[in-house]
Amino acid sequence: MRALLRRYDTDPHSPLAHQGGSSITQQLVKNLLLSPEYTLKRKVAEAYMSIILETRLSKEEIFTLYCNQVISGSSPLFD
Repeated sequence: MRALLRRYDTDPHSPLAHQGGSSITQQLVKNLLLSPEYTLKRKVAEAYMSIILETRLSKEEIFTLYCNQVISGSSPLFD
């Protein structure tokens, strides 16, 4: 939420306007399940899907999936 507020509440040329705000779970969801478009609708879907994923997997499992996806660029959820 902080990143969202900073994104729209600062000078568009400020470094604060471009800071990240996604957790590893959100990045995993975005990279594996959603399109790379930058919209509020995608961000809300990403947050919702992340909550669901966090209720079903441990932090270690999420981190393992994230590391495997980042290193190999593959989609371990669908293998």
